[in-house]
Amino acid sequence: MSEASENRSDRRSANQPITIGGVTVRPGTRHSIELEVGRLYTHSPTTMPVQVVCGRNAGPVLFVCAAIHGDELNGV
Repeated sequence: MSEASENRSDRRSANQPITIGGVTVRPGTRHSIELEVGRLYTHSPTTMPVQVVCGRNAGPVLFVCAAIHGDELNGV
């Protein structure tokens, strides 16, 4: 079997669950989670909404980040 066809078959293999912020997302599912990113001086948690999608098959990973103001991305 050629190296290219071996790589293609690897990508079609079953994916592994993703665990983010204590939430496990199984292959073929998606979850909306509130990821704790810090605490205020009052000790109240500060969270960020995150959409986690775990594909059925192993393969490339995509991360998308958005902000409203141009300079917000500097801190992200």
